[in-house]
Amino acid sequence: MKKAEALINELGGPAQVAKRLGIYPTGVARVSNWKKRGIPAHVYLQYPHIFHTYPAHEVCREVSKVNTL
Repeated sequence: MKKAEALINELGGPAQVAKRLGIYPTGVARVSNWKKRGIPAHVYLQYPHIFHTYPAHEVCREVSKVNTL
């Protein structure tokens, strides 16, 4: 997920993103993991004012399809 990594770096790194999301200091490791795994879609949608730089399909981790009846 090079795009997610680039976006997090542009926003000042995992610590700065965690501060913007209100999950600092415990969330720094979580945000750091997003650099490799992608930003969870629900986080991207919850904070569009922070992650508006890239389209969602470039930075969000894939959502698995769930069969519903």
